[in-house]
Formats: sequence, structure tokens, C-alpha cells
Amino acid sequence: MEQVSPHLFLKKELTGYSNLDTIKSYRNEIENITNYDDFWRLVNKSLITCQDGHTHILTPNVAYEKLFDSLQLSLPIKYIDGRYVVTRTFIYDNIQFESGFELVQVNDLVIDSFALSVIPFRSNMKIDVKRGIYYFDNLIFADNIIEKGYVYLTFKTNNSSEISKNFIFKESVQFVEDETIFEDSRKVEYWPEFKTLYIRIPSMNYADRKYYSGKISEVGNGKQIDKVIIDVRFNGGGSDFTWINVFRSLIADPLQLAYAIYGNETSYMTRKYKRIHGIKNLAPENIPFLNNHILYPLLKQSVTYKPYNNSLNLNCKIITVGNDYVYSSGASIFKVSSFKQDDNFYSIGTPTGTFLGSGFDGINFELPYSKIQFTIAPTIDLTNSYSISDIMQDKYDVTIFPNLNDYKIRYSYIGNVWSKDFLTNYDPYIINALKL
Repeated sequence: MEQVSPHLFLKKELTGYSNLDTIKSYRNEIENITNYDDFWRLVNKSLITCQDGHTHILTPNVAYEKLFDSLQLSLPIKYIDGRYVVTRTFIYDNIQFESGFELVQVNDLVIDSFALSVIPFRSNMKIDVKRGIYYFDNLIFADNIIEKGYVYLTFKTNNSSEISKNFIFKESVQFVEDETIFEDSRKVEYWPEFKTLYIRIPSMNYADRKYYSGKISEVGNGKQIDKVIIDVRFNGGGSDFTWINVFRSLIADPLQLAYAIYGNETSYMTRKYKRIHGIKNLAPENIPFLNNHILYPLLKQSVTYKPYNNSLNLNCKIITVGNDYVYSSGASIFKVSSFKQDDNFYSIGTPTGTFLGSGFDGINFELPYSKIQFTIAPTIDLTNSYSISDIMQDKYDVTIFPNLNDYKIRYSYIGNVWSKDFLTNYDPYIINALKL
């Protein structure tokens, strides 16, 4: 992990927490392991501690998966400005937990201390760069906590008193307002009153690339389009070719993108991997804004994408909208708006707290005796990076931080929150996009 992953150093710089030292401390546990399942768990814990969505175990484990078979509990808790806030009123065991309550302790640990304690057990945690800490909306759903079957939570109420309660993972909560619909799907719509083409991409599914090209042409041809909104919120990734196809179906002029992909030294990479990704043996570089930390440039180039023959040939504003749940190729689409400032490409989003940008496929490994397989992300994107926070590739032309009232409106809406009515009248992301 130390040899392959360039992220471990960066995360320590941002948070002060050494993921690598924590992983090394697990060596002491090997002496007490006597069976395959426990060894699998140790490998899995080590990979989770890397806290990277592209670094994880590949070999399944039936005993581990049974942990989640009867999981019913779901709590509407959102990390907002350093606080874990209830965003939707719910009832559990005849107690009503109001929107606005704050989760302040878990198992009698102050919430930030608890977050630190579950880094080895709660995958895909995020980094609050401003505070230099790890967080996650649903951080109670950590492997070691779920195993116990229950969790003891303490909430601060809206009048500053406290409510503490054991929550059982096999039980569900009841929502007070339950008429909101969350039916989401891919779509391309024309909104005539706004002269706007709206494109919803919930996943960068490679199989959808032709759908968007065809639908954009079908819906957009002959329309007066003053603005395009590409909505990728909650998009966890897939293939870059999907969003590239979308832009090639819209643009009038060739689209140029820059790539500066770096990693550690490459002796562990196979020749085939290097050939597939165009990796050249370039000299290592001292990165000034990383205290001259040494990284190897794996790919430094510009790529130009031409419009399709059936492109709408638009020169209007094209606005990509994301939230703090975009990842992988669901977030690399923002490379278009960040390439340069004097163009018609814009971005609206919320910082994700994760390392985004472009990169290469994870590299798969297999342990020689247990045959456990896992994958490690070998690259980071330094394109247009001049500080350590820039490397996260997590900045936008317009930054949105939804507040508690935004969530109250969302959860009290009678109808589908992905409908045109909700999006154009109540959704802070789309409302801001229409104003651009």
C-alpha cells in the first residue's frame, strides 16, 4: 500500500492522521489470527484504513456479508458545517427526533473522537479540509459497530437538552412526513420557459453513452437553447466516455482538456498496464507545495475532443451541477469547467471531501497463500494544482452548501424531488444554475 498509493501521504498532510502508521500497527494482530475469515477481515481493515474509494478488497467473504443481511436502520443525519444534524423528523421507539437535532455522542464518545475511532471500519470517509478532520454522514454504520447489533446515540435537541437511546440495526425508523418521492432516472428534457436543456445523468454507465447522444439530438434539435444544465448529483462513477459523449453532442468547437496524472515510482506496474495507460518512464519531480515530496509524472498531455456530426453546435453556457456525493467519473466531468476560466463552461457543486479528478484503473493484487485479491488506486490528479487542497479537484465556480431549511423543503415536498417543478422552484442547485 505504501509503495502504490500516493494518497496516504496527502491525507496525513491534510488531517494529521497517519493512515499508514495505523495500518502498520495491525501487524501485531497477525500473531493471534488462526483462521481465514479473521485474516480476510484484517486485510479488509487495512484497505479500509486507506480511505480511498478505489482501494478495496475484491475477494468476497460470506461471513462478513451476513453482517448486512438484516440491516434495516437508516438515519437522516447530514454533516453540515461541522455538525451532524437530523435533516428529517423521524420516530423511533415512540420517541420523536426532530429535524434540527444534533448527534453529539456515539457510544459515549464525542462525535469527532468517534469518527476517528472508526476510520479502520467505515469505508469512504471524507475530509473536512477547513477543520482537518475525517467525517461521514452515516459514520455509525461502521463494521465494528454493526457487529454489535446496536449503537447508543446521544442527540442535542432544539432546546439544548439531550436525548440518549439505543438504536438496533435490525429495526427501522418511521418518518413523520412520508409523501416525498425519490424516483430518479436518466433523462434529457427541454424547459421552454427557461430556454434550457436539462440533462440528468445519475450514473456514468458506459452503456448509456449512446442514449445521451441520441436523446440530446432528438430533444434539442430545432429548439432555442440559451443554457444547458448537466445534473450529475449522486453520480458515483462509471466511464468517462459517457460524459465525454454528452459534451461532444453539445459543443460547436473542439473541447480541449489537460491531464497531469502522478503517482509513486512504477516498478510494481506491469508493462501491459503501462502500455494500456500510456505511461512513460519520466523523471521524478519534487512537488514544491507538498514540501518537495517526490512524485512521478505518469501522464502529462492535452487531449482534444471534436463535436459529433449531429452535435447541437451550442455556444451557450453549459453548467455542470454536482453535490457532495459525486465520485470517480461522476466527478471527473468537472475537469471541463476547471480547464480554463474564460469559456462557456461552468460548475456548481458542494465539496465532497474526497480526492477527485482523473486517474487510471486500480491495480489488482493477490496474496500468495490466502489468494485474497484486492485493488489499490495508484494515481492522483495534479492538473491545475498549486496547493494541497487543489489536488482534491473539489472546487467549483459556484459553491452550494445546502442548509437545514433546504432539507426540510426537500423532505416535505409532496411529489418527486426530481420533477421539473421541484427542481426549478425549490432546488438550490438548479435555481442557481438557472440564474447563471
